[in-house]
Amino acid sequence: YPVLPLRESVIFPGMSIPLRVGRPQSMAALQAAGERPWAVVISQKEDHDKTEPGPDDLYKVGTLIKIEKVRGSEKNGFQVLARGIARFRVRQLRKNGAYLEAEGEVWADDLDVDGKTRDALLESLKAAAQQILDLLMAQKPDVKLYSNDGTIDRMVAGEVAVHMQWNGAAHRVKAKKPEAVYVYPQEGTTFWTDAMAVPKGAPNLENAKTFINWMMEPENAAAASNYTGYSNAIKGSGEFLKDDLKADPAVNTPEEFGDRLRAYEACSEKSRDLRERVWTKLKS
Repeated sequence: YPVLPLRESVIFPGMSIPLRVGRPQSMAALQAAGERPWAVVISQKEDHDKTEPGPDDLYKVGTLIKIEKVRGSEKNGFQVLARGIARFRVRQLRKNGAYLEAEGEVWADDLDVDGKTRDALLESLKAAAQQILDLLMAQKPDVKLYSNDGTIDRMVAGEVAVHMQWNGAAHRVKAKKPEAVYVYPQEGTTFWTDAMAVPKGAPNLENAKTFINWMMEPENAAAASNYTGYSNAIKGSGEFLKDDLKADPAVNTPEEFGDRLRAYEACSEKSRDLRERVWTKLKS
């Protein structure tokens, strides 16, 4: 795979991030990826200012990425939207003309890493968290509030111009404010699923199962969707959905935006702690 060296940052599997590609070596690697939009990103070691890093200047663990979008030119550099696919263990790094090339294998998450690699990954994670915090702090003056409560009323009343909203809430906003537009960020967005579950030791287990089975009937599932504005995963319910719900791109994701949806992933305790520190600093 062509290699894109990273300075003071890292991409993790499941993470989408814009990359600035301007160094000749990196642009050559991007060109080598061509129509086969796969590459490996590897963080540079301590000498971040080295413009043409060699095989010995990079760590031996990187991330296999899919290049989802490229904008720019050779003259001014490129802006690349990259999505992390899997960790990649490098067996060999070598020069291939103007760029570096990596041979290796996808590295399953249950394999151990040595202490040095773990420390390097942690430092890269901290650097990424700082970049995220810097970005959020820069946009903070333009943010009215951080809240996921009352989003429908706030948008309908025109108190804010843009709001992060779940798609069902956005559908209800559009019913009252037809000019509202639901946007799928090019960097990607998380999707989620509500589930029905029966608590362990529930005294009326069979009744609970009967209720869930009733809710999973296509017509009943559609009635819930028509009321809440959220879609459902029950086969056959589509014929019972309201026309405005079926036609709303916020509820039924257009095919061209399907690759922007990201499932939630469980983070390590250290990652969650780091995220909480970023959030605390942002709100302070």
